[in-house]
Amino acid sequence: MIKKASLLLLSLAFIACNSSEPKGDDQSIIPTNKTSDSFLPSSNGGRMDIIVVAKESLWQTAAGDAFRKYFTVEQAGLPQPESLFNVRQVEPREFNDLLKRSRTVVVLEKGMDLEKAYAFQKNQWAKPQLVFSFKGKTPEEIAELVQQQQADIIKKIKAHEIKVLQARLKKGGFQKPPKMLAKHNVSLNIPKAFKLDQENDNLLVFWNKTFKTDQGIIVHFEPLDEDLASIGTNTIPLRDSITKRYIQGAQKGSYMATEMLVPPTITQTELAGQFTLETRGLWKTVNDFMGGAFINYTVYDEKNKQIIFLDAFLYSPETQKRKFVLELEAILKSLKIS
Repeated sequence: MIKKASLLLLSLAFIACNSSEPKGDDQSIIPTNKTSDSFLPSSNGGRMDIIVVAKESLWQTAAGDAFRKYFTVEQAGLPQPESLFNVRQVEPREFNDLLKRSRTVVVLEKGMDLEKAYAFQKNQWAKPQLVFSFKGKTPEEIAELVQQQQADIIKKIKAHEIKVLQARLKKGGFQKPPKMLAKHNVSLNIPKAFKLDQENDNLLVFWNKTFKTDQGIIVHFEPLDEDLASIGTNTIPLRDSITKRYIQGAQKGSYMATEMLVPPTITQTELAGQFTLETRGLWKTVNDFMGGAFINYTVYDEKNKQIIFLDAFLYSPETQKRKFVLELEAILKSLKIS
């Protein structure tokens, strides 16, 4: 009798445990309770990685199509195709403790009792971490939410990655700030790996040369023209005039110029609280065969009546470029204006 009673109790306990868990499409991936940030492990993952937690059956519908459309598009301004993000989809049952430490997580959930909803939160399973969730009754509802939120999500992830990268660069230490920057009322965190190559009253050139890559940074200042009608048309001519003079190639008479066969992309943004044009594109070497990617920020510093020209370029023929360009972007975005 004792053995039969024990078996009965174990059976009831097993049924009770199972019945308390949601089933099928209604199972929630993100718990309602959250661990205190002070007890969370450090997040992990590569630069611009996204873990998408979704059932394969949902991933192969309009919901997955919408996500791939916006988040696996090619990164602008690179010589070879590289996607904007590295996206990996995993089944909810495969979302283990290690994957929960990913720096960026996206959750797609479908269920007949799920109201159409989008949510964003930080540090759910690790820190620093971003978690985005989409819920809906149908794949089409989720796809609509993705389309509505994609621009803001991309902005959030990029800013997050830049912040994480800047913290890593800080650990390696920065160059002693050249006096010329203070003269122009700005500061810029240049890693120690970059060596000052050229300097005058309104220009600095830094180089970081390794076995596989060459990275360069130009900082240039010039008076702010009161007539801003030409904003956007002067960036490339200004860039080419500077690189022709200061960025020489290996062959005699060779120099850097902007590659216009693939037109650069120019977008409006803000840097250090000032109106800024961000330009991404390719460069070439006139009278030589070298080339690569560049990113440029032309900052209209109305406070100090000057244009701050920040340009970073990469030569890396044997490697993928996106992660290096992101590193250069993080350096340029450390700009502060006093």
